[in-house]
Amino acid sequence: MPHCVLPQYKASIPVSACSLSAACTSVSNLNRAKLMQFGKYGILNLLPILRRYFMSSRFTPALLLSALLFAPVLSKPAPAQEPAAPVLLAPGTVAPDFTANTPDGTPVHLSDYKGKVVVLDMWATWCPPCQASLPHTNEVAKEFAPKGVTVLAVCVSDTKDAFDGWLPKHKEYSSITFAFDPSGRKKPSVVNKLYHVSGIPTQYVIGKDGKVVTSFVGYGGPTSDLADALTKATAAP
Repeated sequence: MPHCVLPQYKASIPVSACSLSAACTSVSNLNRAKLMQFGKYGILNLLPILRRYFMSSRFTPALLLSALLFAPVLSKPAPAQEPAAPVLLAPGTVAPDFTANTPDGTPVHLSDYKGKVVVLDMWATWCPPCQASLPHTNEVAKEFAPKGVTVLAVCVSDTKDAFDGWLPKHKEYSSITFAFDPSGRKKPSVVNKLYHVSGIPTQYVIGKDGKVVTSFVGYGGPTSDLADALTKATAAP
């Protein structure tokens, strides 16, 4: 590789990650992450030096090639990081109270079930995993109803028309108490915001003391997890 080190450039910008010596010896091994740290020492700083050396004996094709290669790399901004999903409420956290509406429009509050074990199920009519989870949830609700457990399934991020149209077609889920989040498709919905929901279905098991026992996100098929959590919650004083 032809010699193309510019001492003046390195002296004036000593921290530059794109010194021409590195450019000429490692053009095929660019470390973009490192270069991005020194983006302010980009190709614009090279231009005066290139002009000064263009007609000199030190100018080589490799020098120009290196400059052209570095220009698009240094001009690209660092990729934006996606915000992290909110952390679900931890066990032992007091479950926030909220207001939803029953199918006939009657307000229902979590606090209405004070002293009882509640499964709070966030779902939507347009959500396939939610629909897939409901048969199993209904079976568990029926099993634990004699122990005073209520499954409150709140339809979130949905429309009232879709909710009203869905209910008459799914009367088989008679062991579940359904309600609708009046914030509808507003983002974030009231219930989703209070319970840090980033994906549905999300279920919280809430103990007799009004505190979170555990939570579940998504649905991959029936398991004993919900029943096990309810067994523990109903046995607690």
